[in-house]
Amino acid sequence: MTSAQPDVARSSAQPSRIRSISAGIGARMLAPVMRAWSVSQGERLSPVPFPTDTPQATVSGPNKANVLVFGAGPAVGWGVRSHDLALPGSLARALSARTGRGVQVDLVADSSFTAATSLESLSALDLDRYENIVIVLGVNDAIRLTPLGRWESELATLLDWLEGATSDRTKILVTGIQPIRSIHTFDTPMGDVADRHARSMNCVTTALVEPRTRAGYVALPSPPGGRRDRHRESGAYVYWARSLAIALAPDGVLDPHTATEHRERTARGLVQIDEDRRQHAVDELGLADGSADARIDHLVHVARNALQTDSAIFSVLDHDRQVHKARSGTDLLELPRATTFCDFTIRTPDGMLILDATEDERFRNNQWVTGPPHVRFYAGYPIEAPDGQRVGSLCVFDSRPRTADEVSIELIEELALLIQRELWRYLPGGANTASAAQSR
Repeated sequence: MTSAQPDVARSSAQPSRIRSISAGIGARMLAPVMRAWSVSQGERLSPVPFPTDTPQATVSGPNKANVLVFGAGPAVGWGVRSHDLALPGSLARALSARTGRGVQVDLVADSSFTAATSLESLSALDLDRYENIVIVLGVNDAIRLTPLGRWESELATLLDWLEGATSDRTKILVTGIQPIRSIHTFDTPMGDVADRHARSMNCVTTALVEPRTRAGYVALPSPPGGRRDRHRESGAYVYWARSLAIALAPDGVLDPHTATEHRERTARGLVQIDEDRRQHAVDELGLADGSADARIDHLVHVARNALQTDSAIFSVLDHDRQVHKARSGTDLLELPRATTFCDFTIRTPDGMLILDATEDERFRNNQWVTGPPHVRFYAGYPIEAPDGQRVGSLCVFDSRPRTADEVSIELIEELALLIQRELWRYLPGGANTASAAQSR
């Protein structure tokens, strides 16, 4: 009996092996056909709306959490015209409502991303600032019938790299592949083939993620009540965002260790600046020379009026100087960087608020405090390039001290983010880093 058991086990395993091999052979034979089909179906996406605004969403609030959404498919935002209605905005609101914290969701999306092509784009990003990273991949691989072994290997390589490149506190969330036929463009009999392959890929992903302590898996089922004649509606993103928010903050809080670490870092005012990468971002945006446009000028005036201060400035830190790209209430065009408040602002996680500079040991002997314009009150918030490098800040300042109940850094934050979105319009291809190419 004992000696026969291995033979019984082998014989029972044989049919599943045969099915697996047959499926692999079938996938290889069908793959060229599926690739051609995916191209023809992708051409049907040209009239489908997608966001072209800044790939970012923010909900103001205390102890702001930074989240990165990276990928293709649902990450791109097909079916709506604003990222506020797509996954970034929906996730920011769902997480903020669940945790009571401010949330900023940055998006890096490209309709052509696959597990194999994503690493290069991820490696160009500053990932240290993110508490959570959400990876949305697989639709392209499912439609092209990427072999399961290759999918597993490529996704494992991506996750291994992410775990090595981020803080031990960073949580990585991998989404499942939504049902392919729930995508209007691919709701055809050929979509059944991709749908079955996607389910197998999801099983592989679940098994790959399960033993990892810093990674989690969230399914993306078909949203209820969606219209079959539409590619996707905003309600789908709300539906998925709720699942993502629960997975990221299962007890109603994001990782408490991360939150504590974030508060301590904020209290110390410590943010590491890679000056070479920061300066490269300034140069890429073309910020060192020239003036800002009328919209940015207007936002600086709004900041000055809203905070009722003597002056407001949108400044860019260029090498050893601070250049004032837009200003209200001052004629200063630039300053030596070493003497400026804004050089401190870019090193603070959530902006800098100084109620009375004469009582702050960092600034009480600063020449702009001891002499004209006799700065007492200052509030500033960092402005970032799309890769997260801090290129400058929006600040307001006044010769009269303030009390804590007179001002809120959140107002400066909201105006700074509006300026930031205007800046990103100057990048080649516009503000949106999500490709407008033919895609899934």
